[in-house]
Amino acid sequence: MKRLILKLVILTLLILSSDIIIGILLRPLISKIPNGRYFKIYHTFYKTDAEMVLIGSSACETGVNPEILEKQLGLTVWNGARGDQTLLYFEVATDKLLERKKVKTIVYFIESMRFETEIDISGISQLKPLTIVDKSLIPYISQGRKLEEYFLKSNLYACNSLSYYLIRPMLSSKSIDGGVETKGQKVKIGSKSSLLNYKYKGISFKGVYNQQKVDRYLMMFKKCRDQNVNVIVITLPRCNPPYELSRTIDTLKSMQDEGLFRYFDYYTDQRFIHKPEFFYDEGHFNKEGANYFSEILAKDLFDSCSLRK
Repeated sequence: MKRLILKLVILTLLILSSDIIIGILLRPLISKIPNGRYFKIYHTFYKTDAEMVLIGSSACETGVNPEILEKQLGLTVWNGARGDQTLLYFEVATDKLLERKKVKTIVYFIESMRFETEIDISGISQLKPLTIVDKSLIPYISQGRKLEEYFLKSNLYACNSLSYYLIRPMLSSKSIDGGVETKGQKVKIGSKSSLLNYKYKGISFKGVYNQQKVDRYLMMFKKCRDQNVNVIVITLPRCNPPYELSRTIDTLKSMQDEGLFRYFDYYTDQRFIHKPEFFYDEGHFNKEGANYFSEILAKDLFDSCSLRK
């Protein structure tokens, strides 16, 4: 029995010491990653001095060229969008940007059905490794997960299966997931052949409305207004949009009347519908499409908003 207890004590000490060593090794590493998804998140939260920051998911990450916006608007721009991210990422990114008091305008890219789905808590788990350097992220990541805040006290747990994404950028000579040279944009090349065989079908759709989501977005926009940060909301186009109408788009159009943000809806813009030459896949622009859309967006922002210097 004594031998068993001794073995358990030794095993516990090994696990604890490994956890501490992992934290010591990764803490400086996270802030020095040259590119990749963690570089991008870290840069968005703690480093960027851009006057305009774009927040969205992968459609924005691949679909908006900051350099084109900069030339037209005369502002510095950073594309802080990340794949698989929704409301929770938007909230933490907003809070981190407002804390640093550098940003002047935040552009949120909200998808056409965003208010008609449940709050997604899965994507925010991508932030877990960053809790090694910033414990204030734990409450965001722990939402909807019992005991998560206690598990995240472990460095081993915080990194687990995501460690590959911390190391991957150091094994590649190319920029991954949007680096400084592209100002955060993740460029996609070419088009998938499946887009050529799709026929557009316009369907009106009204999903299950999630008022809690709407209220949290409004709270986020009000935080920006209280710190004199401009808010712009955009719904991106798709190659073959399945629905012509959605309650999300209707809500955003009515919400902008409250003066919290300006809204630009490109969801069923005829310049993009069934134009596979502009798309990498159904919902993501390729390089040509991103540049074409960014030119349109830059002109619309310049003509409609007081963003120019």
